[in-house]
Amino acid sequence: MMVGKHPFVYTYYPFAAGKCHSSQPEFLMSFYDIEKNPNFTTRTALFPSKVKNMNRCKLTVTAWNFPPYIFLNDFEKTRKLTTLRGIEGFVITLLADRMNFSIAIKQPSPIGRGAVYPNGTATLAAKMIIDREVNISVSAYTYNAARADVMLASTSYHSSSFVLAIPDGRPMTPIERLSKPFRYIIWSCFSSSVLFAILVIYFVRLLGRCEIMDFIYGHGNRRPFTNLIAVLFGVGLVNKLPYRNFSRYLLTVWMLYTFVLRSAYSGELFKILQDRTSRNIMNTLEDVVYNNYTIYAFATLEQVIKESMPEANVQMVNTTEEELLMRISKGSENDKIVLCSLDLTIQYYNQLFPQNRVRILRQPVMAAPLIFYMPRHSYMRLRTTNLILNLVESGLIKRYRRMILYSTTKVNSELAEPVELSFHLLRGIFWIYGGCLVFSGFVLIMEILSKRFYFFAVIIDFLNM
Repeated sequence: MMVGKHPFVYTYYPFAAGKCHSSQPEFLMSFYDIEKNPNFTTRTALFPSKVKNMNRCKLTVTAWNFPPYIFLNDFEKTRKLTTLRGIEGFVITLLADRMNFSIAIKQPSPIGRGAVYPNGTATLAAKMIIDREVNISVSAYTYNAARADVMLASTSYHSSSFVLAIPDGRPMTPIERLSKPFRYIIWSCFSSSVLFAILVIYFVRLLGRCEIMDFIYGHGNRRPFTNLIAVLFGVGLVNKLPYRNFSRYLLTVWMLYTFVLRSAYSGELFKILQDRTSRNIMNTLEDVVYNNYTIYAFATLEQVIKESMPEANVQMVNTTEEELLMRISKGSENDKIVLCSLDLTIQYYNQLFPQNRVRILRQPVMAAPLIFYMPRHSYMRLRTTNLILNLVESGLIKRYRRMILYSTTKVNSELAEPVELSFHLLRGIFWIYGGCLVFSGFVLIMEILSKRFYFFAVIIDFLNM
């Protein structure tokens, strides 16, 4: 302000020693008689930091129990805050330590993030921020343009994904368990090699030259197809071993190849028959919509899902997330529901309830930065931005995450109690065994007919059965 011809400069110290949240202007410096001193300089900073040391002033944080981001179990019981736990709790605590302020918790009633409407009104925690009842709002807020217009958004401290929690899936059928040990690429390579071997055997047979047959099959070997199948299943050779080097090389390579695959298949099959592996029928959002599942989501996500997939059946979350995840874990056919939530929330639930786990859909719904909200024109914006960036660069956020989410995303089958083998689990093997019996009966009939009819004898000799 001007006093006569000379400017007097005042500023605010909202968090000074002995007074907090003060809006009283205080004298900073003046330019009195500056015209008499042409070399006038000032050592006083024109823009001093107001939040570098907040002198233990109390800042009100709106938060509630929202694992793994905020843990307030003790506070909700005793109404006394000792320390903030959780990923966001660690961040807020570190900010309070570096900026030297104390924390007070104020919860909205009822608990919820609230919505911001186009007319400027808001509800729950959002209304508390806009009305300046609190200084910081936490509990896993994602950036939203409507909120950012009326509140001040901090720098993102973590980027998370919204995913769908789906039922664990139906139990695998016995035949599916038999094919599960190998992936499609292994089955395709294995089938191609067997088919190629069969084609070579019968192509050489069609050539009808004994020299080529002895060179590839081995001298006197007239049952190469039978030997191929016998080595594949670990049975002894029908004929004597070949003498030529090339035929021995082919036999050795085939024996090594089948030995490795057979051993790997047997070991993995034994584990699959004893675990609780289920088969998931949904891998994309389109599969969820096609199977007519109800998607439970919060208000912001509900609008996003409806705009991207109008045919989806989306409803607002009407209970706690833990109760919904419990219902999903039961996997009832009459209760076809899924929950759209943050990936860390679902992972923490699976860690907390390993016996009632849910499956996470591979395709994420959307990715969003997690932030804090503050009132408009907050003093804390620049200082918290620098500190949060330092936290992210130092890797402390990832460290906080690993401290809380220490379990893997998959069930450890080695620690799970094995399932007792039953006829249902082994039924696929008996089916295959029955099919082999039928095939052997067909071969027996062909052998009997070959004794009486020359045509069948030619077929049997060519197929080398």
